[in-house]
Amino acid sequence: MKYLATLISIIILFPVKASSQNFSNFQEIPSLYSIDTIPMLAIAGFKSITEKEFLNYKANQINKIEKDTTIKPDTTGLFRVYTKHSTYELRQSKNYTSSYSNIGYYPQLRAHLIEFTGAGIGEMYLLDDETDDKMTLPSSYDAGIIDLLISPLNQWLLVYSSYDRPDYDSYYDNRSEFFIYKIEKNKGLKGLKPFKYFESDDWSIEEMVWADDKTIALKIYEGIRGEGSQSNGYKFYKNIFE
Repeated sequence: MKYLATLISIIILFPVKASSQNFSNFQEIPSLYSIDTIPMLAIAGFKSITEKEFLNYKANQINKIEKDTTIKPDTTGLFRVYTKHSTYELRQSKNYTSSYSNIGYYPQLRAHLIEFTGAGIGEMYLLDDETDDKMTLPSSYDAGIIDLLISPLNQWLLVYSSYDRPDYDSYYDNRSEFFIYKIEKNKGLKGLKPFKYFESDDWSIEEMVWADDKTIALKIYEGIRGEGSQSNGYKFYKNIFE
């Protein structure tokens, strides 16, 4: 099922040519970077921390995304996302069988974040504002990523996703995963360089935050999400990556 993203290519976004602007088909833009070449983060680097420590890190987390309140769907669900050279016309549907949403803009990445929701499938895309390059954010799960986070000094991008039950092997190759990209400033998506990834068969990710520019912190669980007294089942870790 991790390859279901390829099926989304049959769903077409129709970019609308604005005056003096070029355009291209959104789905025909190849996604940048293969996740198969990223070295794995060593499990030995994970250190146990307390819930209080995790919450302190979370309290200092800065949301780097910029919301554009002027981008709103009309009565038919139609809305437009503008880049430097193109205008993309997308449609948001109420039944979410084929629906797009504009999440916001990351100036550190020079990219718009666009979400697609289909029948049991979720995808997130970054769209470069200057080059119209597209990056499909990596996830092995039908629901797509949980979140993407930029480090405090804007040097790293973290992308994570997870399945929420122990029976992952009936559907997926692993239970949770995250990816770290190095950010080369002022280069847009071409400045995102795959650095490290990690996958687990033993636990699911509830939440991740940046502790500092070289440290990530995780809130994880081993049972079924939302079942029983989940608060007693959470564990907390950090990893200082090199």
